[in-house]
Amino acid sequence: NNYGVWEDEFKDLGLERCIEHVWRDTIVYLDDSNPIFIGRAYGRVSRHLLHEELLKRCAESGVSYLSTKVENIVEASGGHRLVECEGNIVIPCRLATVASGAASGKLLQYEVGGP
Repeated sequence: NNYGVWEDEFKDLGLERCIEHVWRDTIVYLDDSNPIFIGRAYGRVSRHLLHEELLKRCAESGVSYLSTKVENIVEASGGHRLVECEGNIVIPCRLATVASGAASGKLLQYEVGGP
């Protein structure tokens, strides 16, 4: 997969070095006879460079990365959650975000009678 972005938006985020190719004049073709000139530069993102940059920013901000599998997320006192991982590792947090795609079903519990 390729990721594309508006160049100015990535520059605003300080991520311009992660763009591997830029098309200066973006044109949209909805039919053969009337191209629409957007007037913005569009870029293809290098997944490798973006990954490197985001990991660097995480390290600089004190974010730690744990390469493990989440087994369960349980409610704790005071509105906290406990993220239970392989190897009996437990991580307390205030907000647990599940971004595991189709595998997220085993980690989610839905409110009974909720919308």
